[in-house]
Amino acid sequence: MKAQYFKYMCGFWLIAVTIASLISAHSIPTVGLIKIEGLDKVVHFVMYMGLCFLLLKSIKNRNTAILLFCIMYGILMELLQFLISSGRSFDFFDIIANIIGANVGALLATRILNK
Repeated sequence: MKAQYFKYMCGFWLIAVTIASLISAHSIPTVGLIKIEGLDKVVHFVMYMGLCFLLLKSIKNRNTAILLFCIMYGILMELLQFLISSGRSFDFFDIIANIIGANVGALLATRILNK
């Protein structure tokens, strides 16, 4: 797939991650699956895995900077949830899920799919 497509997908994904991170907890519909313990950590993992993967596929030769950006962005979103989002709170384990997801996304983009 051409890098241009990854740039469009990356922009969409970044907006989606931002909205999902900052949307009011009161506006999120309650679904039976949401009651599963730890499901939110899986969501954080997937969001940041996808973000790092798409960034690395759309911007070449900036691997370390992109990984650091994804990690810092995940921390920033957690801080903003605490500061400005209604019904949301800071969760250290969300940050851990974000970091692990970003690292897996980087691994997928740089090692597995480039072979």
